[in-house]
Amino acid sequence: AGALNQELNQRALENDGLSSELSALKEDAHHMSSELMVREDELNAKADEIAELEKELQRVHSMHQHERGVTVDLTQKLEDAKQRLQQTEQALGEQQKEWTSQAEDFKSRLAEAEGTIFTAQDAQDSAGTEIVYL
Repeated sequence: AGALNQELNQRALENDGLSSELSALKEDAHHMSSELMVREDELNAKADEIAELEKELQRVHSMHQHERGVTVDLTQKLEDAKQRLQQTEQALGEQQKEWTSQAEDFKSRLAEAEGTIFTAQDAQDSAGTEIVYL
C-alpha cells in the first residue's frame, strides 16, 4: 500500500507538472494567437496598400497609354500636315511656272501687238490716213 501510495503521489506530481506545462502551452498558444491576429491585421493593411498602389499604377498606366496615343496621333497629324505643305508647295511651284509661262506668252503677244501698232502707225503716217481704234 505504501508503494502504491508513493506511486500515486508520484503520478499526482507528474500530473501537476503536466497540468502546469499544459497551462503554459495554452498561454503560449493564446499569446501566439493574439500575435497572429496582429500580423494578420498588418498583412491586411499591406494588402490594402498594395491594392491602392495597383490602382494608382493602373491609373498612371492608362494615362501613359492615353498620352502615348495622343503623341502618336499628334505625330501623325504633324506628318500629314508636312505632307500637305509639301504638296501645296509643289502645286504652287507648278502654278508659278504656269503663270510665268503665261506672262512670257502675254509679253510676247504684247510686243507683237505693239509692233503691229507701230507698223500701223508708220503706215498711217506714210499714207496720211487716220486709224481708229475701237
